[in-house]
Amino acid sequence: MTGEARLEHPSRRAALGLLGGAALLVACGGKPRPPAAPAGAAPTTTVAPVPTTVPPPPVFPLTGRPVDDPARAARAAITIKIDNAPAARPQSGMDLADIVFEEQVEGGLVRFAAVFHSTDAGSVGPVRSVRAEDAALVTPLRGHFVYSGGNDIFNGIIRKAPVGIITEDDQPGFFTRRRDRRSPANLYTATGTV
Repeated sequence: MTGEARLEHPSRRAALGLLGGAALLVACGGKPRPPAAPAGAAPTTTVAPVPTTVPPPPVFPLTGRPVDDPARAARAAITIKIDNAPAARPQSGMDLADIVFEEQVEGGLVRFAAVFHSTDAGSVGPVRSVRAEDAALVTPLRGHFVYSGGNDIFNGIIRKAPVGIITEDDQPGFFTRRRDRRSPANLYTATGTV
């Protein structure tokens, strides 16, 4: 029949209204709201949980051991050049170092570079001379470099490194000479003096 009005079923109209409302919410980015609390009910609040993780305790960077003395942890590392020739043995203090580097030097000889940070040693030595490779070794550590001297070329290289230099010539008060050993294996220092 032409010209007749078409009637819609009421449930279809309700469904279209719900779909339209949902589409509007999605289009606007809104979220449906929870039903309102009954009149006279106490308002509810949501409290975000408080993190309960505790930061790890501080550690000495060269050993990973827990810091037992904050003042020692705040100080600079001290690298001491130590002899390994037969006349220099037994050495002192290396067992207390955080790190010990072994360096091949001329003539097949070996020297050590002992790095102290988390501990102190009352006697370290025998202290020996600088070599060219020491600058590359101590630059990442910064701090202080203790040695007994060296030729002009090696001294020039190490004095350009970003470390404090301590030698017997510059600061003799940091060193002692042992009477029970012959030179050059008789020069000693202590980390607590730096």
